[in-house]
Amino acid sequence: MDIFQSIETNIKDGNQTLLELDVQGVETLRKMEYQGIYILILPPSIKEMETRLKKRGTDSEESILQRIKTGKEEVKKYKMYDYVITNFEVDVTVNTILSILQAEKVRAPLYTPTSPDIEELLKDGVD
Repeated sequence: MDIFQSIETNIKDGNQTLLELDVQGVETLRKMEYQGIYILILPPSIKEMETRLKKRGTDSEESILQRIKTGKEEVKKYKMYDYVITNFEVDVTVNTILSILQAEKVRAPLYTPTSPDIEELLKDGVD
């Protein structure tokens, strides 16, 4: 089963699938016209991004400089996303993402009926 079949199975089962993608992944899915909720999470500033990367202690100075360079280019592509969140605090960012996902579940095109009789009525609904 490929990734898209896994995602579609999750959706049919009433579950949401969260994928962490780089900008190229989002570009690919957008070109495929894949229906999803695209959320870009940005640092408060480039300087803060550098501070956070250094604080982790997992990357070399060269790697950090490359990530910052790449990050600057990726920020410029923000318009391909549905939502843009600035990650000032992790807890607030997580709650914002959860709110977006909750709101998206009840948008008319994504609505899942809760009973067979409502589902039947919706099949015959006016477009």
